Amino acid sequence: VEHYDLSQVREEVTYTVTTHVDNIFGMTSFGFEDQVDALLKITAGSADVKVDGASIVKSGELTVIGNKITFSKTSDFSQIKEKDVVLEFKASIDACVICGEVKAIYPDGKIPNTAQLIYNGHKTNSNTVTIAPPAQVTPQISKDINGKTHENLAAADDSFDYHVKVLLPQLAVGERYQSLVTDDTLEPVLQVQGTAVLIVGAAVPALNAFVTVSGQTVTLSLDEGDFDFADIIGKVIALEITAVIRDGADLSVHEGELVPNEGYYSVNGNQKVKSNKVTVTPPPDEPAIDKDVNGKAHEDLGSRHELFTYHVLVDIPESVRGYESIVVSDTLESVLEIVSSKVTVGTDDTLLAPYLTISGQTATLVLDNEFDFSQIEGEQIVIELVARIKIGANLDAYLNDTVPNQAAIQFNDKAQVRTEPVTVTPPAEPPEIEKDVNGKEHEDLTLFDQVFTYHVELEIPNNTRDYASLLLTDTLEDVLEIIEAAVLLDGSAEPALSPYLDVSGQTVSLILDETFDFSLLARKTITLVIGARLREGADLSPYEGETIPNQAEYLINDQIGTKSNIVTVTPPFEFPVIDKDVNGKEHEDLAARDEVFTYHVRVRIPDYAGRYESLVILDTLEDVLERGEATVFVDGLMNASLTARLEFDGQTIRLVLDRADLAHAAGKQITLRIEAKIRAGADLSEYEDETVPNRGRLILNKDIRIDSNMVTVTPPPEKPSIKKEINGKLHEDLEERDEIFTYQVKVEIPDNVRGYESLILLDTLEDVLGTRGVRALVDGVELPALTGRITIDGQEIRLVLDRSEDFDLLAGKTLILEIGAQILEDADLSAYTDETVPNKALLLFNEDPGVESNVVTVTPPEELVEGDTDELPKTGGFFDRTFFWAFGVLLMAAGTLVLLRLKYAAVREK
Repeated sequence: VEHYDLSQVREEVTYTVTTHVDNIFGMTSFGFEDQVDALLKITAGSADVKVDGASIVKSGELTVIGNKITFSKTSDFSQIKEKDVVLEFKASIDACVICGEVKAIYPDGKIPNTAQLIYNGHKTNSNTVTIAPPAQVTPQISKDINGKTHENLAAADDSFDYHVKVLLPQLAVGERYQSLVTDDTLEPVLQVQGTAVLIVGAAVPALNAFVTVSGQTVTLSLDEGDFDFADIIGKVIALEITAVIRDGADLSVHEGELVPNEGYYSVNGNQKVKSNKVTVTPPPDEPAIDKDVNGKAHEDLGSRHELFTYHVLVDIPESVRGYESIVVSDTLESVLEIVSSKVTVGTDDTLLAPYLTISGQTATLVLDNEFDFSQIEGEQIVIELVARIKIGANLDAYLNDTVPNQAAIQFNDKAQVRTEPVTVTPPAEPPEIEKDVNGKEHEDLTLFDQVFTYHVELEIPNNTRDYASLLLTDTLEDVLEIIEAAVLLDGSAEPALSPYLDVSGQTVSLILDETFDFSLLARKTITLVIGARLREGADLSPYEGETIPNQAEYLINDQIGTKSNIVTVTPPFEFPVIDKDVNGKEHEDLAARDEVFTYHVRVRIPDYAGRYESLVILDTLEDVLERGEATVFVDGLMNASLTARLEFDGQTIRLVLDRADLAHAAGKQITLRIEAKIRAGADLSEYEDETVPNRGRLILNKDIRIDSNMVTVTPPPEKPSIKKEINGKLHEDLEERDEIFTYQVKVEIPDNVRGYESLILLDTLEDVLGTRGVRALVDGVELPALTGRITIDGQEIRLVLDRSEDFDLLAGKTLILEIGAQILEDADLSAYTDETVPNKALLLFNEDPGVESNVVTVTPPEELVEGDTDELPKTGGFFDRTFFWAFGVLLMAAGTLVLLRLKYAAVREK
């Protein structure tokens, strides 16, 4: 329950503190803490911690000091995993407490208790439970000494206060208090020093007149004639007696030198009622504490991580009277670590072993009020801690690296008493030297004459007491030159060091001798700053990979030097430059598909190529290209030797240069000249706009690949073809003179229309013909949009497609200009041989000259005149006929040619 009403004042109750542990992942410590109220007394031996009803307490884990219960577990957490852990103890209202005092402290009459769960050092409060004493129906008496049932005096002549406390309850109706007598007879070894009367803890001087002292007896007598008992009903009235142990008193008559005392009260002349017993003892003989390290107050270690042993010595006196608790603790500095521990009493190393715990840096021996101190009377307790300096520990916070340590003892919950410090000092550590160049271990210079900076850092340790001299030196390679030198201390210029800096030849030195105060350098960093650069014209060939090393060194007290790490610098690595052209340009539009063109792959080798191991220049032509002659030029001159070393692998042309070749090629331009052309019948459809790309490549030192720029070639666009028909034929014999016939001007558009800018179909009909309708078709289907773009100007029919046209829509199709025509009525066909009327169309593509179609012809039916015959009249001989026929045809041809030229000129002009 959370609250319990006691049935009797001194009834013993059981407290339980319960927590459930789900898991133990990350758990480093677990425990409880319960500070029990001073009004209560913990039952000796009742405290325990259980899991599943069984105790899990190991020695040293559970302590009861005064009214404080502490349980601390730092290992074996598997015992509590997924378990309810219960702290259990018993307590009762202390015999020296009277019920009225409870209400004086807690107005509700309830004594509270709150526990704490401690997990990984974090504390969490429990709920609060309470107990309450019962209401009293008879007077109560209780006695205390300085508020307790027992007092250990701090000094033999310390005074102390007895309180004989009486609580008068409300009487039944008709009953009254007539008198109250409280008396106390002190032991003969004690001496009364003063008295007082208290009501609810406050002195009431007016009542002092009712107190009498007769020898060792002190009496408070109250009578209803002199005193109104109604003023104290339900209140605590106390007779306070200040006493002291008599000087020279023999306490041996009292067992354990415990001087007892009891008080009495009597109401209305009835029989006396005795109080509880309280005791007092003179100060106990306190234990003495001392400490050493390896049996001394100071130890100089032979090595930094050498083991050493602390001894905490506790001398227990022959008498342990009044011993309630001893807590001995020793917390090592964080730079130390405990390797092992043990505790002995005389030669016994088992008696106190369960009470010694190690937690982090602290060793603690706890002997609480449940320990039998008689077991260690007159003995020496020795806590032995084997320790060492932690690896990597920083001792800069300690003067001269000297690490102190003290132990402490707390006796009977008094203030701690500490030992004198003992110290350990490791051997002096050597300085740490480190070097960099521009803040790195390696620097790739960007310019040959670039200035770079060496930093030689020397970290001086905390302990410099043995320093007699220090030499910090750095000798640069001969290929370097020193530009400047300086010395810094913790990153800033230090005038005190500058006079000791020396530059001689290739060497920079800081020289400190015995006249220098080395304590000024403790825990500081000396830095040599050296600006340097490569000497002009320096030969770096002796250095592998042209990498120039550098290393610094220091000497302490003229002993063997300690070298720094090696840092390196490398002059700039110049990459070869590659570029490519085709016929001297980045793009070439070929005039003819089978035109031969020339690639030039140019590689410029830098002046300094000492780190070049190999160089491969290669060019892989597209499969649609056919390689022609390949040659190598050096600085514009054909090199027969390198040309002979060209390698051919399918479409790849490769020139491989080794280290010897590159030594001669430094500072020169190597050109790979390759003639090529488009293969006959090659399919270029996979290339956008049939543009064939190509780039060269170089491979430096087998793993550095550099591509050239891209160059391209494009064959001339595929031209459309033109063909003309009349009624689907090349010639038509009309059945009727006025019959309408159809011209079809067919243009085959290739699949690739790259480069198409304009296309014009032009058809000029003979004057003897008339137009009877036009239309435009694509693959036999009329496209009204195209038909709408046909123009007719007299005898001229024209279809114009310009740049606004999406020629991709016509790719691979047949464009047809269809013209309906008819021989004009009364047309004179006599100018045409056999009245056969010819016609041809013209195709104008881009800016190219026009392409004429084939000639188609049409002939009207032969008309017979009455009397005519099929035979021509014989108007002359063979010569006459032949001459006139030839002359007529010649005139027709000449006229037609003149007419076509005039029309073509007009079209081009438009």
